[in-house]
Amino acid sequence: MLNRKLLSLSVLCAVAGAFAAPNAVEARALSLKKGVYRCELKRSVRVNHVSTDHRVAKIQWGHRAYTLRAVHARSGALRYEDKASGLMWLTVVGKSMLLDTKRGRQLANECRAS
Repeated sequence: MLNRKLLSLSVLCAVAGAFAAPNAVEARALSLKKGVYRCELKRSVRVNHVSTDHRVAKIQWGHRAYTLRAVHARSGALRYEDKASGLMWLTVVGKSMLLDTKRGRQLANECRAS
């Protein structure tokens, strides 16, 4: 069990590390916008709502709705999490990714607003 958790954690760290830290100019350009994000493997994530202070985002993944809360990311990426479900949405310049932190896997990759 411990080995599986360590493996999941290392997978998530590797995935998060694949997103290069944006420079100061790029960081100012980051924002989460409402709409459908088209991803690899014909997957999609719908962002239904983003609060005006950008602290809360409501997304649709599959047939379920999730409320994600903004979390500080040292890399400068936008990071939203739902601790109960384990979902994490990461945004860097030009793309986003949805992760399942409980199972240590990517759910949607290379997502772009359409």
